[in-house]
Amino acid sequence: EDEEEIIAPEPAVPIEIPTENNGADTYGLSVAQIEFIKAVLSADADAACQKANEIGDIIESVCEQINEAFADGFGDVIIEGEYPELRIIEDYEEDIKEWLSRITK
Repeated sequence: EDEEEIIAPEPAVPIEIPTENNGADTYGLSVAQIEFIKAVLSADADAACQKANEIGDIIESVCEQINEAFADGFGDVIIEGEYPELRIIEDYEEDIKEWLSRITK
């Protein structure tokens, strides 16, 4: 008798493992880093500075950490400019607002 080899079908799309954040990926960012992004999005330089202090790093380093995380997970950096003129790159503002609404309750 010929034994039939059973081959499992390949999934059409990668299986996405939901996180505790409504299935949205936080890209490994801390709560304080996410709060920093919110401050930059709302053009609140004082709040961004306060969050950087909470993180225990200078603003430029916090921006770099966030941009690196987004470059890896999202495909591009999201913060441009220098303090106090930090801003979310205009083309990504809506994407970031939507992302924040998914990861925050």
